[in-house]
Amino acid sequence: MKTFNLDKSFSKLINLTDTLEIKKNSLTENGLPKFGGNCYYTITIPIFSLDHNMAYVQQSMLCNFLGGGASGIYLSKINGKWKIVRRVGLWIS
Repeated sequence: MKTFNLDKSFSKLINLTDTLEIKKNSLTENGLPKFGGNCYYTITIPIFSLDHNMAYVQQSMLCNFLGGGASGIYLSKINGKWKIVRRVGLWIS
């Protein structure tokens, strides 16, 4: 079984948090969302083709629990590096 690892330098570029559900609960006040400039991003575990040269992930963004969107992202391994070859909008609010 192959594993999916991110380079450790990548984590310095983003603020990794708990699950979105934990964050939603911590950002509410009396059951209502707290307002501010907070956006949260999620990404699924990649689904690989049998030859491990293509992959699919879904990425979503939620801002202040009032708006967001999600995309399906198709990747291809070209010359040993993953490249986005297609992005499809899944939903937006």
